[in-house]
Amino acid sequence: MASAERTVIALELHPKNGVTPEDIKSAVVNHVASAMRELGRFGNVSAVRLLQDRADSRHLLLVSTDSSWNPTTTIGNLGAITRIDHLGSFHFVALASLDGTETSGQTDPGRDLGNDVRLFELRPTSGSTPDDLAEAVDKQLATRVGAPSTRSGNVLNVSLLRQNDADRHLLFFGVDTGTSPNNESRLAALRDTADVKELGSFIQQPLP
Repeated sequence: MASAERTVIALELHPKNGVTPEDIKSAVVNHVASAMRELGRFGNVSAVRLLQDRADSRHLLLVSTDSSWNPTTTIGNLGAITRIDHLGSFHFVALASLDGTETSGQTDPGRDLGNDVRLFELRPTSGSTPDDLAEAVDKQLATRVGAPSTRSGNVLNVSLLRQNDADRHLLFFGVDTGTSPNNESRLAALRDTADVKELGSFIQQPLP
């Protein structure tokens, strides 16, 4: 399955003592989101997403950019208030079930990831390929986007990213609120083609 051309750089932020979520949000707006207004020939930032882990103060920062953007300056600016772990550079993988529909924009790194966002790390199991993994995500999860509403657990977004040419993937699974047995069984079905590790449950932070 094809990948979008834009690059998404993922940074995990661990606030230092005394630093609040509002401090993190302000720093991201001032030092990262502001780069969207500074268009040049290379290194353009097209989207910034900030997620906060529901269980602790950890944040996940996603920066969509062209391939020449260098996060060194940004890391230097944010480093005064948070420890930063660089999770890698990724490309969005196009999912066939969403192609040509009103949700086809999910392959755009700027797409809203949803309300209640769960993050998974996926790697193909022995004998499976990245294409097998993508097809499983498409079949099990992408078909749920836009499905008839239920009481809770409506799927708003399924976004699959692949780390350049490596087998490592990130899966963002966004729902309105809560979960459902159907969602859980479909997530469990991914284990037929992928090693699945849940990295956290996040709330997307609105940025001005």
